[in-house]
Amino acid sequence: RGRTKSDEVDAENIARAALANPKLVAFTTHANVEELKTLTRTRALLSQQLTVLRLSCASLTLDKAQQALEPVIALIEQQLKDLDKALNILVQQLMPELLDELGIGVVHAATLLAETGDPRTFRSQHSFAMFAGCAPVERSSGGQRRQQLNTGGNRILNKTFHMIGLVRLRFDEASKAYLTKKTRAGKTTRAALRCLKTVVARDVFRFMLANAQQHPER
Repeated sequence: RGRTKSDEVDAENIARAALANPKLVAFTTHANVEELKTLTRTRALLSQQLTVLRLSCASLTLDKAQQALEPVIALIEQQLKDLDKALNILVQQLMPELLDELGIGVVHAATLLAETGDPRTFRSQHSFAMFAGCAPVERSSGGQRRQQLNTGGNRILNKTFHMIGLVRLRFDEASKAYLTKKTRAGKTTRAALRCLKTVVARDVFRFMLANAQQHPER
């Protein structure tokens, strides 16, 4: 992108920011969190491949071709089940209460824990929402200020909160009312869904933070 943008420049800027803010919370990682990250990302990759194989198998008209894909599909399905069992064990060790939250199953809980790490390292729910790419970005031009879609942040978390929001829209009356309120205010359905995703991200973060403070031994 130019001579002023490089890994060395980024590293120096990060070091300067760290030195200028001595009260920053030290970054710490946990072996289980690192394992969760590897497992959840592997599961996502296998899930994508399974979808492709299923669609390909359904589109084939030759029996021999379908028979060649069916064992591979069955193998991936079994691997996904085994991964889900491993993820459940780790979630039970770190934050089993997440599974009681509406819209959060084992895979979503594992993904949240893997991509977030220790929620106490975030300054606030708003900084977490920005980290997850769920908070809108403000853009200004002249005297005008407007908010636009945030295309940055952790896209894995972003997708997870989107899926949780969709589940809550089906079963949670408060989420339905919120979406209706936003659409009546003039927002498109997609824009209203993005607002709901922001609310979900902040809500889940508050829950995770309170749980981490209550159970620091985990």
